[in-house]
Amino acid sequence: MTSIFNKGLWSFFYLSLVSLVLIVVYFFTDDSLRSLLGTHTRDFSRWYTLFTGSFLHGDFEHLWGNTISLIGLGFIFWLLYPAAWGYFFLWQWPLSGLILFSLGDYGENHIGASTWVYSFAGFLALQT
Repeated sequence: MTSIFNKGLWSFFYLSLVSLVLIVVYFFTDDSLRSLLGTHTRDFSRWYTLFTGSFLHGDFEHLWGNTISLIGLGFIFWLLYPAAWGYFFLWQWPLSGLILFSLGDYGENHIGASTWVYSFAGFLALQT
């Protein structure tokens, strides 16, 4: 029981840290940074944006919705799969960015952690 509790505690810590990073990045970004680092779909000269677009948000409601959803789904994930949370997060981040980069409308600029929320929700829906 102690091992599961410790893994869950670390998972909650990581989730809180990710949420805090999202909030801090929101307050220090402007439109030019969102344009530069948002996920530019199928623009291979900006391939790095598939890693950065999830940290940027357009307004506080967008940020709030993603943060609350990520915390709620992350907590459910932690309850069901306490040992796998960190691995899942580290794998879904680039994979969800790659899927958005590949399938999004050409020339669009996508921002937000919604891909992370959909990854957690999709995994939980398919596993339970």
